[in-house]
Amino acid sequence: MKNHSKVPIGDLFRERRTAQRMTMREVAGAELSPTAVNNIEKGKIKPTVETVLYLCSVLDMPPELALISYPDFTKSAPALFEIVNERLREQRYDEAVTLLYDMFWVSVEQPGYEEILGLVQFQLGLVFAKLGRYACARESMNQAYYHFLAVKDIPRKIQSLYQIGNIELGERHTNVAIAVFKQALVVVHRYQHVDRHTGDILQRLADAHLQNLDCEKALQASLRAERVYRDVGAPDGVARSRLQQAELLMQLDALPEAERVAMQAYSWFAEHGESHESLASAARVLGVLMTRSKRYEEAAARFAEASARLGPTDCRERWKVECDTAELALCHHDINAAREHARAALAICDSRSTRDRIWPEDRAHTYRLLARCDRLAGDEAKYVRAMQEAVSSLQTGGNAIQAALYQSELADETHDWELMREAAQTLRRLHELPR
Repeated sequence: MKNHSKVPIGDLFRERRTAQRMTMREVAGAELSPTAVNNIEKGKIKPTVETVLYLCSVLDMPPELALISYPDFTKSAPALFEIVNERLREQRYDEAVTLLYDMFWVSVEQPGYEEILGLVQFQLGLVFAKLGRYACARESMNQAYYHFLAVKDIPRKIQSLYQIGNIELGERHTNVAIAVFKQALVVVHRYQHVDRHTGDILQRLADAHLQNLDCEKALQASLRAERVYRDVGAPDGVARSRLQQAELLMQLDALPEAERVAMQAYSWFAEHGESHESLASAARVLGVLMTRSKRYEEAAARFAEASARLGPTDCRERWKVECDTAELALCHHDINAAREHARAALAICDSRSTRDRIWPEDRAHTYRLLARCDRLAGDEAKYVRAMQEAVSSLQTGGNAIQAALYQSELADETHDWELMREAAQTLRRLHELPR
């Protein structure tokens, strides 16, 4: 499509009208006059963006073909971004990326388009991150940051840093992500630009600390996020922070406090008609807490509620529900139910729609659930195969420590002392590496 940026917009419409064998009067309809159509085709008058969209509709022409050739790109760019967002909603990622690159080249060829270039690069970064192309995502988001820096757009500069942190976190560069999120907070403090995005940054900082298994720091960041959301009047953010805190408190074995906080979040989501996924998340967390407290019937009801609210969709939250329900089934030795839910969780791991949100550790956890089912059923061969799959997932994902720990567990259960020696040597070598 890039070549269309060199073709006058009037020529595009004339060529399309001729190909469609339509008269100017037919194209004009009730919106325009035949004279106006003629003048647009000859380049004597510049149509508005609304007129361009009308002509594209009448001529059955993809609007981006004309909008990319519009004389004033600052006016057509918003409509093009809407088309990009529509493509993304429809998961037509290749088309979205192609259009964004067309917009990029038009912006580069004309002076004074720093802001649009920044927005294009920002959107490209988001799309590449969603596709798991982290190197491209990082490069695009860094370029967006520099463009926003050039035009002194502080809010978008902060958002770019936030997304760079998300990209690093998605690629499991946890310490880098923490540093980037902290840099974003420094910019927030320097310019006193506090809004709900500040709360979002703090929530993701909490996620990063949790990846580092530092629950205390994660809880501190989440509490700060809650305070920001309260200050800027974002009650939905407060509720999400409370739910995050409930999970962290559970990690710290503060079960009564965790349940109280989770119930507060659940009640807010229910009262304010929040999305089914938010309510499902809160119900699932309550279910996990009740499982930990050995209130199995209450836990089962919460997991059933979470599953019903999510519906038949593959998403990370459904994966969590399936895994947690399998854990509950194992607690009262219902091996068949546990295996059924573990297999459902594994199917979600393999689903195309969730591939970018499922980590190697998640897949390994799912295989370990299946292995536990096989162990309880007395099928040692299947147990070994499932645990080997779990170890392989961790090794592929670069988590050598967790892989060695899983190997130790497998060796202990099967009395494989050679494997135990290998796992111990791996752990010793990793422990001795410089930090």
